[in-house]
Amino acid sequence: MLIPAVASTVCSICGEPLQGNRDCLACLLRGGLGENDDITGSLGFGDFEITRRADGSPWELGRGAMGVTYRARDKVLHRDVALKVIDGHGTTEAAQTVRERFLREARAAAALRHQNVAGVFQFGATDRCYYAMELVEGETLEELVRREGPLSVGATLALAVQVARALVAAAEHQLIHRDLKPANIMLVPNEDSTEMTVKVIDFGLAKITAGATGAMDLTHGAFVGTPTFASPEQFAGQAADARSDIYSLGVTLWYALTGEVPYQGKTIEEIRRSREQLALPVEQLQARKLPASVVNLLSRALATDPAKRPQSARAMLADVESCQQALAATPFRRRRIRRMIFALGLLVLGIASLVSYLRWREQPTFVEKSIAVLPFENLSKDDSNGFFAAGLQDDVLTSLAKIHALRVVGGASVLSYQKPGLRNMREIGGALRVENVLEGSVRREGNRVLLNVHLIDARNDRHLWAERYDRTGADAIGLQGELASEIAAALRAKLAPEEEARLAKKPTTNPEAYTLYLRGLGWERVVNPSDESRTAAEQFYAQAVALDPKFALARARLSIVESDLAGWADGPYPGAKKARRAAEEALRLSPYLGEAHMALGLCYYSADKNYPAALREFSIAAATLPNEPDILIYIAGVYRRQGRWHDSIAAFERAQILDPRNVHVIDRAAANYLLVRDWAAATECYNRAQDIAPDSAYARLGLAYLQVYRDNNPTAAGKIMQSDPTGIDPNGVAIGARWGLAMLARDYPTAEKILADSPSATLPGAEDRKSFLQGRLARARGDTASALRHFAAATPAFEASARARPDVASHHADLGLLYAYQGRKEDALRESLRAVELEPENQDAFHGALMAGNLAATYALIGETDRALLLIERLLATPGPVETTDSPANITLADLRLRPEWDALRKDPRFQRILSSPEPRTILH
Repeated sequence: MLIPAVASTVCSICGEPLQGNRDCLACLLRGGLGENDDITGSLGFGDFEITRRADGSPWELGRGAMGVTYRARDKVLHRDVALKVIDGHGTTEAAQTVRERFLREARAAAALRHQNVAGVFQFGATDRCYYAMELVEGETLEELVRREGPLSVGATLALAVQVARALVAAAEHQLIHRDLKPANIMLVPNEDSTEMTVKVIDFGLAKITAGATGAMDLTHGAFVGTPTFASPEQFAGQAADARSDIYSLGVTLWYALTGEVPYQGKTIEEIRRSREQLALPVEQLQARKLPASVVNLLSRALATDPAKRPQSARAMLADVESCQQALAATPFRRRRIRRMIFALGLLVLGIASLVSYLRWREQPTFVEKSIAVLPFENLSKDDSNGFFAAGLQDDVLTSLAKIHALRVVGGASVLSYQKPGLRNMREIGGALRVENVLEGSVRREGNRVLLNVHLIDARNDRHLWAERYDRTGADAIGLQGELASEIAAALRAKLAPEEEARLAKKPTTNPEAYTLYLRGLGWERVVNPSDESRTAAEQFYAQAVALDPKFALARARLSIVESDLAGWADGPYPGAKKARRAAEEALRLSPYLGEAHMALGLCYYSADKNYPAALREFSIAAATLPNEPDILIYIAGVYRRQGRWHDSIAAFERAQILDPRNVHVIDRAAANYLLVRDWAAATECYNRAQDIAPDSAYARLGLAYLQVYRDNNPTAAGKIMQSDPTGIDPNGVAIGARWGLAMLARDYPTAEKILADSPSATLPGAEDRKSFLQGRLARARGDTASALRHFAAATPAFEASARARPDVASHHADLGLLYAYQGRKEDALRESLRAVELEPENQDAFHGALMAGNLAATYALIGETDRALLLIERLLATPGPVETTDSPANITLADLRLRPEWDALRKDPRFQRILSSPEPRTILH
């Protein structure tokens, strides 16, 4: 959507807004002073030298009523800056006034030091006035809206928060901006977040408020600002205060949300008449279906009477954050609130209200321009071609998910709708919160692929569009992009030129390589991912790349599964280096491929632990894959490593909105709630995951451990794990959990039987884990001799793991704990402290807390009671040391009460006081 430039009265020479009905002061000065404002001679200004373009001309960044801004170089500190310059010659009153205003601008801006304000480094006033400021490289809000169209509510509110913070900082220096507008709001990519950093620039019209010492308005009461965004009191020549900036911010947000301004006009008089004669056009906001809280906020911010607006920048910030909180409430939480409200109503209204309530619950809520792609029916005679139908459906979905104008539900959310004859489109649309559903069938015979698809309006089960494609294997490769483009057209979702180009490009020209790629996708999407499923996907992607070395998408997916395997592996694994090579080659072949940036981000994340670099790559990936929940999962994982727990929770919640029935996403979100000890939220997530996929081993595991953490009931937890009828046990987690729960219940015969029935290869963890668990069991029973014998048997394997990968903290933690069980105090301390040193909490809040929990257990086992208790008390309020495993590193009240490892502390009154107290609130940042 191309948005016209914001209308205002502008100078015909420089294009800048005119100040009232006067001529452009800067251009008059240039004419009167012989064009001395333009840099034609020396390019040096003190420590700064203006940069030349390739043609030798000065690199001009902008030109306004107060002078010209150039790109320049700090010759001392060797950094690029923005240098604002104005001629200092002349003795006319106009020249003197402009010079005074310029110096005042520099001093006012220099007083501000805030992350959302472009900072001033230095200024001078000799032959010419100049000041050097932070070079903000990005694009203005006006440029973004003109290019992309109106922003989403969430993006606009995030932007508003940062601008409001800048205004709060200005208010603390008794300054107001007076020319706040989209062109003065710069958006800069942020390496540490997927969100953009906002920089408010050009405090050239800033005014010192009356409360400041020596305050004066050097504009002598003349109109300042841009008419389209200026407040009514600025038009009237009245005193402006912080509420004028709030009005300008309101118009700016209106523009961001609609692409329009509330009052049009080419002159001040036309804009004034519009404001006086016309009501605020709230219908522009309603047409965008904005939340009532946002409409209300903008209506108040744009009140003609300043007394009816938010009365300060801080009040405006609070109002914007309140709108954010309302928007951030997920469908799941809103549903809980609605159930509570209606439950109270039922007590009063009786049976009639109950019927109304149930009918209300049946009404689905749909999201505009949204679609779900249901599993394609396989009509091929050969059932083995089912993978091709599934892979093609996934590829079509992935192509659609790259369209910003669409909300596309992830593939995992539709897996339960496999049988075409049993589909109720209205129910599916309501469950997935989509307006539209695509279903289809695939027949693959020899070298021919026949695809039939139907696009259905889920609200009324009306068929919108249908198409039949009969292609050769080679031609079928581009089907997903062609289909995505046609669906976007049918839904009137406008494609950006780069989106059209991406959809038109075939990922490969080799049909066999494409088929192998589809098979790899199928293995990646299983309900219970494991090393086996990832290895299968890895093999298919590797075969696809071998057939077509230029297949960038297959290389990117190969890198992703290699990173996953490297992260799961306990021993030496070359996957990390292979993942990096595959990601870098994918980017070389296709620099703008979102999956390739996601793959490189995973390399930075899991192998390098370079979290800012990982976030930067994930941010780039998200720009081309706006509907990909995996990116949000990775971002959430980085956030918790950085200790940004609120941000991590929010990212997981957004991922669930994108893919509401994706069990993998829900399980990960639930595990995150465990880490912050929000037992209620974790229980809700795991219950929802099990409702969607009853065979989810991870959901069953989580619900079992919640019986311990929440209810101190390991016996009930063990029964949950024993009730699994499927026998699915990815990476042996179920066996390990059953043994750990039996140990918590002090049911040693059951724990012994589990170990006896389980081959060593099925147990999770390091090599010879079985001997280690047998030693722990014997020690808990009081059989010291047997315990030491088993621990001695496990020691060589544990030591070998630590030697093979000395940079892996968990190997040192395991070895330190093993030494502690053996009473080898110095060795135990050396290894456990090494684990903490490798992953300290200030560098990895998640794993660092686990390493600290392991150290606390080591202290307890070797008799360092004081150190153990100090660490336990802190970790009980620290997020992170909580997992669904048998590890003593878990620090919850239930673990402390039940685990045999803490028995040595039980007679200490300080430990008894901890156990008798309520579980402390986990402190989040």
